[in-house]
Amino acid sequence: IVILRKTMKIICTVEVSDRNLPSLNLSSKKSVRSSLAIGKSLDKELFILHQTNQNGSGKKYKVKNNIANIFVKFINEGKATIRFKEPQHDLAIKCDSIQLKGFLRTIKLGLDGNNSCQLSTIPNSHTIQNKSLKPVKTKLKITSKEEYPVLEGFPRTLDSLQINNANMRTLDNRILRLRNLCILNLENNELTTLPEQLGSSLPNLKEIYLRHNSLGLGGNWRWIINGNLQKQLKLLDLRSNKISVLPDKLVKLANLVTLNVDDNRLENLPNAIGYMRNLRFFTASLNKISYLPGSIKLLRLETLNLCNYVFCEKLNKKVSAKDFQFVPPLVDIAATCVITRRLHFNEATLPQTLIDHLESASFCACGKPCFSQQPESYIPYHGQHSCLISSPNCLDFKISVRYCSFRCYSKDEH
Repeated sequence: IVILRKTMKIICTVEVSDRNLPSLNLSSKKSVRSSLAIGKSLDKELFILHQTNQNGSGKKYKVKNNIANIFVKFINEGKATIRFKEPQHDLAIKCDSIQLKGFLRTIKLGLDGNNSCQLSTIPNSHTIQNKSLKPVKTKLKITSKEEYPVLEGFPRTLDSLQINNANMRTLDNRILRLRNLCILNLENNELTTLPEQLGSSLPNLKEIYLRHNSLGLGGNWRWIINGNLQKQLKLLDLRSNKISVLPDKLVKLANLVTLNVDDNRLENLPNAIGYMRNLRFFTASLNKISYLPGSIKLLRLETLNLCNYVFCEKLNKKVSAKDFQFVPPLVDIAATCVITRRLHFNEATLPQTLIDHLESASFCACGKPCFSQQPESYIPYHGQHSCLISSPNCLDFKISVRYCSFRCYSKDEH
């Protein structure tokens, strides 16, 4: 057998299903790491060769007049199935979509007789080295600057990447090519911001660990609202980042379940934190927070950690009926309408100043949005029955509440 360089070969996972097995009450094999090659035998017959680590000699499938069907409904997801007549096997293939399309296109050209000059002879059983069938690397851990892969780069198959103690000041652009990445751990570095395209470049990112960086010194938080992070991110760890003010954009992370902002310089939290309806675990100990925003009552927290909570006596404030005798500005009336009707807005439909105004809304005890002219008071917060509150002085927790009417205020007082 002659071996030519132009052999078409892909590395993929293949599940071989024998269509005779169901009638024999037997189960098919599971998908395994494989190599599929297209070429010609010595008698010029077109074949597909399927090889695995367990079967080095491989299995040859004749192509001409032997393919019953090729199923390509999920080709854009890198999935296809080739059905052979003899033997009655189905090859369920999964690999990179671009490579798979090229592979199937080559089969079509071979069947049409238009690719006789480009197809090579099927290689013998020993030409594919075991190294090409090594398990895919999905996790990478770097614990020092010396271990950083300056020249090698990062495997595109990673779903978990940990880079610690590497003195990183900016995120390596090569990381933005890891589209399978689900977990990104960048603890103990010198980052002041992250690239705005983080969410769009890493569409599957679900957990970000950023403890011991300097994001509070950068001031650019636009990476939070770009791409898929608003829908995909489940966990965000911002401990020890010198943060004085959490950005209002943080509440855009609608599906966030765990948020940790321990050991920062926070004195308050975003008024609209109640928008984060999926938040269950919130930790903000070792800060200078003296009260919680009223919208926190809308959350269904399971754990709330506020150790080193700073209770301030001057927060106790009475409100009278005269405080409600005012005409609200038109911008507040319009903003209330947008929020109560849950109208969608973004930078394409509203100026940034109005977006900031909408995101600064507080909430009355009845759930109605309120703004700066509405009277403010502070009431005790005990959390829900199922919420575990961790703090030595949890009885002193206060939440800041603005009231839409004197009636709402009177209900809270009684």
